[in-house]
Amino acid sequence: MEKCRFTLLFSFLGRAINVQGIGPASASFSFVAADVPGQMDKVVISQTAGSTLVKFKWTQPSALNGLPVTSYKLLFYKPNASPAGYEEVQSLCNAGIDPAFTAKE
Repeated sequence: MEKCRFTLLFSFLGRAINVQGIGPASASFSFVAADVPGQMDKVVISQTAGSTLVKFKWTQPSALNGLPVTSYKLLFYKPNASPAGYEEVQSLCNAGIDPAFTAKE
């Protein structure tokens, strides 16, 4: 099965076949096809007065749809770039930390 993009439960069973015919069915087994994570909540940006450090904070999407989030991508708009547009910055997740992620100082 390729490109299963919906959070659906699929049930299967198997049967062996040879020249004599079809054998009895196996016990059924199930598989949940995962989908992309849900939409992120608003990213909160903070900065301490007098500091050049900017922090970005967010919570993981409430709908994980069968798989853990493995990374987040923040896109920064660069109006003076040629051509103007968004530049991607990636931050890896650490599943052992609270899902509310704050960049390290």
